Amino acid sequence: MVLIVVGRSTVVLPQPPPKVVTHLNRPLPAYQLTNLEQRELNADELRSGRILLVYLTTGCASCIKEAEIISRLRQKVPPDLHIYGVAIESPTQLMLFAKEHNLLFPLLLDTGGQLTRSLDTKYFPSKYLIEDGIITKAWYGKTRDEDELRSQLEIK
Repeated sequence: MVLIVVGRSTVVLPQPPPKVVTHLNRPLPAYQLTNLEQRELNADELRSGRILLVYLTTGCASCIKEAEIISRLRQKVPPDLHIYGVAIESPTQLMLFAKEHNLLFPLLLDTGGQLTRSLDTKYFPSKYLIEDGIITKAWYGKTRDEDELRSQLEIK
């Protein structure tokens, strides 16, 4: 299942196959993200190094599977890859989601959905690989398994 956000409404569609868009070479748009403790990330925190942003929603079975795959992988990724889940739901909802599914990566709130709109995120889950402030790749839909995710991220 895929959720598409249209304004403040959510529409459920069948799951598309994961799709990679390579060589986007787009700068990361301006954003206002906070962690679950409501601390705002400064503008450079996601613009240096190698970052994977994963857009999730708490009521999406595909997002839950994606979060589980990422949590397993998170324990084995190189230290230069930082992984963040991103959502537009309430902090309470996200804290419960993280605890219930034992997530091993931090969740961020896209306050007001600014980054979601700038990235034109329509499918959940969606992943964006950012390297030194440049979005280099994007994937839409659920990853099949940990091996596929490793391949997408080019890690052994």
